[in-house]
Amino acid sequence: MTVLAPNLPSVAVSIVEVNRYVAALPAGHPKAGKARLRLADLHDEPFVMPSPLDGTASYMSMMHACAHAGFVPNIVQEASHAMTIVALVESGLGVALVPDIWQHLSPRNVEFRPLLGLPGTEIGLAFACRRSEEDAVLLEAFRRSVGAAVGMT
Repeated sequence: MTVLAPNLPSVAVSIVEVNRYVAALPAGHPKAGKARLRLADLHDEPFVMPSPLDGTASYMSMMHACAHAGFVPNIVQEASHAMTIVALVESGLGVALVPDIWQHLSPRNVEFRPLLGLPGTEIGLAFACRRSEEDAVLLEAFRRSVGAAVGMT
């Protein structure tokens, strides 16, 4: 799907993949027994979060989601990589708010649960190009290869 970039009509943005946040909990965690959770159910838990210094929007969108749920997370550890965050959850250090695509990284000792009531927290992958070049042959080849890599073909 191609959309216009806000305030930049000369830029086209192609959305490649859309994900939603889920809760990652250590296996055996008392709240892992619930089929679905509200983020507010995790308000008293220690959190593993991405580092705000990595320059991604993940940290800010997670903080916004927690604020919307009525709490500031107790961040006990920050990490830069998906595998590190999941491994820290597996070790029992805390819980995490992660994109649902990370479920494929799942070690046996991490439970992922959908979260109810999250405000507009869709995240994902997109690329942008000049609208005048969006039909270029090279860009179309790139679009197809990215689509194939994320299973969209």
